[in-house]
Amino acid sequence: MVEPSDEGLRLDKYLSKKIQSISRTRLKALVKEGLVTVNGVSCLIPKQRVVTGQEVSVTVPEPEPDQVIATAMDLEILFEDEHLIAINKPPGMVVHPGAGNTKATLVHGVLHHCKGLSVIGGKIRPGVVHRLDKDTSGVIVMAKNDVAHLRLSELFKDRRVKKHYLAIISGHLPDRQGIVDKAIGRHPVRRTKMAIDEKRGRSALTKFWVERDLLAAQLVRIRIFTGRTHQIRVHMAHLGHPILGDATYGGPKVLRAGPEGKEVTVPRQMLHAANLEMVHPVLKNKIYLEAPLPKDMMEILKMLSGDLKSKK
Repeated sequence: MVEPSDEGLRLDKYLSKKIQSISRTRLKALVKEGLVTVNGVSCLIPKQRVVTGQEVSVTVPEPEPDQVIATAMDLEILFEDEHLIAINKPPGMVVHPGAGNTKATLVHGVLHHCKGLSVIGGKIRPGVVHRLDKDTSGVIVMAKNDVAHLRLSELFKDRRVKKHYLAIISGHLPDRQGIVDKAIGRHPVRRTKMAIDEKRGRSALTKFWVERDLLAAQLVRIRIFTGRTHQIRVHMAHLGHPILGDATYGGPKVLRAGPEGKEVTVPRQMLHAANLEMVHPVLKNKIYLEAPLPKDMMEILKMLSGDLKSKK
């Protein structure tokens, strides 16, 4: 609790005074990352002045591992040459090591398979140019060398990579297709979540098409034009139709569907990176990569299909 003698201090200076084991620079960074709360609400402004009686709390994340040990894995390779490798990432697998995830990530397996990746991303993120959430399956591309990494990063930055996802959402959208153009930023309180934030968020553009009507749900094809964290999940929730199994954004884990109200248990968020199209960053030829729907999504589609027919 802030004492009267500390009234008016900058937040980062106050923290530095109270936590001498961490540098002020690091504490300032923790504030900007949303890991410092004042009276239970995240504060992102290091220069904000503290007031007597305020409760200030700091969350210090676990240190990340400093190396990755190549590990043999059964990977589904969609494409590979001397510059790139594309994998159909299974659901439940983390892309690269981090706090709480130090083993059996995709990076561990790819390093074992090809013995080397671009080092631009650092020791624990070699070859990583874009990512998929742990519970999202599908196409992911990694760079084997630095030239490919830099040029692939430019393609993503310039929005010259065409990505389509398939998602099973809760309920039925009022329109067969549409666009969501809503900025996304870090959730003001729950820092592991993202949220619509038109004032401080970054632009995010998503287009969707209804592929198939299901019992109490729909199969939707989605194209993202930006790559914000949790973009599809946040935008679908914003429309009032969160992705099935995505409890973080309100997606049901158990669905009662059909006239008989049969119960369907959803194992994870029903989101799959279905295909990716781009010009090869080094060779300049066109590449089209496609990953088939995983078994768990196929099973959910089957259980929710009922007598409804596909509508494209």
